[in-house]
Amino acid sequence: MWCFLSNCHLSVNLLPELENIMDDMFDDQSYDQAFRVYLSASPVPGFPISLLQRSVKSAVEPPRGIKANMMRMYENMGKSFTRCEKDMEFRKAVYGLVWFHAILIERKKFKTLGWNIPYSFNDSDYQVCEDTLALNMGRYKEGVKNPDFEANQPVPW
Repeated sequence: MWCFLSNCHLSVNLLPELENIMDDMFDDQSYDQAFRVYLSASPVPGFPISLLQRSVKSAVEPPRGIKANMMRMYENMGKSFTRCEKDMEFRKAVYGLVWFHAILIERKKFKTLGWNIPYSFNDSDYQVCEDTLALNMGRYKEGVKNPDFEANQPVPW
């Protein structure tokens, strides 16, 4: 059997007891060799070192670099280019949006430098922007005018 314990960083006080249980179980050799314990946790200072030393770290981290982030966003995008009849204009706008989002993700390493408040940009922020872009381009395509633009003003995209 396998066991998965999630969010172990929220119960650091119970981890020494878990460590003792695992020590007793492994010392007796009374467990199935296929048995595995999976722990998910955020880094916290009180996490028992011996659990970490006997573990294999598996981390899910976003790719490093603007190009890698852009490729990840395009892979996650799927067929979203078909969301609007103005295909080429939408593609250009999405490229700019993906590029801007990749830059924001890269800026995380600088923390709050250059920002008024800290904010963690993530993929859901990008998805909202893409949905809003498709919605606004679709409205203009169907003849529903955006009240933010005057009648004779050209569309910015």
